[in-house]
Amino acid sequence: MARLAQTSIRFRDFEIDAGRLNELGSQIDDVAAQAAREIYGEGVEVDVVLEAGSLLIRVTVIGLLLGTYDAISKYPDFKEGVSALVEDARHYGSAIYNEVLKITGERKANSVAKREMTPGKIADVIQRLERLQELEKQAPRQVVQEELHRIVREVRAIERDLQPQERQFVERELQLKGLPPPDQLPKPIPDHKETRLAILREREDRIGRAAGEKRKRLRYHNHFAV
Repeated sequence: MARLAQTSIRFRDFEIDAGRLNELGSQIDDVAAQAAREIYGEGVEVDVVLEAGSLLIRVTVIGLLLGTYDAISKYPDFKEGVSALVEDARHYGSAIYNEVLKITGERKANSVAKREMTPGKIADVIQRLERLQELEKQAPRQVVQEELHRIVREVRAIERDLQPQERQFVERELQLKGLPPPDQLPKPIPDHKETRLAILREREDRIGRAAGEKRKRLRYHNHFAV
């Protein structure tokens, strides 16, 4: 299923023990569920993670682009529906941040990230397809093809989080926005930079896992349906 919104909040100096971490996690579960019901209605899932040390709180809303919550399909225009989802993600992030400040008693966090996740990625693809139509009028064919390759890679990354019916729906709507159908897409160009980045990420993940095994930070995690 698609990740509809994610909010990450960090308090650099926040001492907490295991008992308080679990209590705080339960309180955040409640406000995360309430905000999800108010903004998305029923039919979504919420994932809550807390990590002690430099306290990290991460709340993610997960759901179907088509289903119980279908802000995209109920709009006559696909772009308008995506924009509505993006706004929902922003509203959700603000609601969670405000509630977390109340629960923790803190005046402000050291860092806050409100991510639009899958809706934001789809909105970005739509904008790039619109720019591509202008680019086709003035840029060399090779430049246009390279940008198209990049867009296609982003679409494939988005589709990995979608159900089959949603993938078909998103592909069809993006084709109306200028994405060529699958049988007309140019063959992908090897992306050596992406390969190098993937190797580096894998190496960093191994190092991170090894360091995590040593530290064994206190952690709270709950995933539930609203």
